[in-house]
Amino acid sequence: MLERYTQYLYRRIFVEKSTWGWTAEVDGQAVGLLILSLETHPYEIPELYAYGELMYVKKAYRGMGISRQLATLGQEWAVVNKIGRIKMIARPSNENYNDMLKTFGTQEIGAFYEWINQAL
Repeated sequence: MLERYTQYLYRRIFVEKSTWGWTAEVDGQAVGLLILSLETHPYEIPELYAYGELMYVKKAYRGMGISRQLATLGQEWAVVNKIGRIKMIARPSNENYNDMLKTFGTQEIGAFYEWINQAL
């Protein structure tokens, strides 16, 4: 499964150039990651938007604002590139993650949290 996902990300990043990622480092060690992919679904959201493939921070580094820094980088990237929204999927059972997403100015829409680019 991980190999297929790695191949998928490789294709999206290097071939299609439709996926971007940011890492957070502490003392030269990667401790967090945000991956966003450009998507469009003409029947759901007609404009191009970014889909949150992954946001992860190692447990030992949670609660230090690293997720907020990664989210800010993603939001700044969306503003510069005129991306209308970022959608992050969230499982209802992952309350900590859901609560964190709410602090980033997102709106809960079903199983997704959306950040809307107010600059557009």
